[in-house]
Amino acid sequence: LLGINRLLADSDYRRRVVSENADARRVLQDRQKCLGVSSPAAQWDFARDAQGWEAWNDLENFQTRDGALLMRATGNDPNLGSPLMDVPALSIGDVEIEMQVRAGAPNLRGALYWQIAGQADFAPEQFQSFDVRADSVFQKYRIDLTQAGKLFIGDRLARLRLDPSDAPAEISIRSIRVFVHCNLT
Repeated sequence: LLGINRLLADSDYRRRVVSENADARRVLQDRQKCLGVSSPAAQWDFARDAQGWEAWNDLENFQTRDGALLMRATGNDPNLGSPLMDVPALSIGDVEIEMQVRAGAPNLRGALYWQIAGQADFAPEQFQSFDVRADSVFQKYRIDLTQAGKLFIGDRLARLRLDPSDAPAEISIRSIRVFVHCNLT
């Protein structure tokens, strides 16, 4: 789940002994109750424009058309960056990406990196990879950022970096949504 060392930094916290801190135990119990209820905290539908997303690397023909953000990945490390956001890590749920990919190989890998408020740049260990089907059909990919074990209570998600494939491809993205469980701050 989420690491808790930042929440407990001012207490007499000993690593991995969460049960001794009543505040931390209560926060984690509250989060557990919310896991079944989610709503979008940030969402982009690309119906009219790129909504602040920018092409950063190995991408050409970055444009919106027909309700999607279109691009051509020209190398093995294409990536695009989101606009700034402010989502508490304690509330974070899944990130859903509705994307269509066409490539020479049927199976590719994508990755979603995140930047925490106060970080100067993306950290190489803060990412979650996912399988991408290059079948020219729109697919919904759900990425659980908490699986990486690199989000901490007190962190605030500030920006995303999407690597939609690991090879040259034609890519269309209809939407990206960041879901949260309840509104735990």
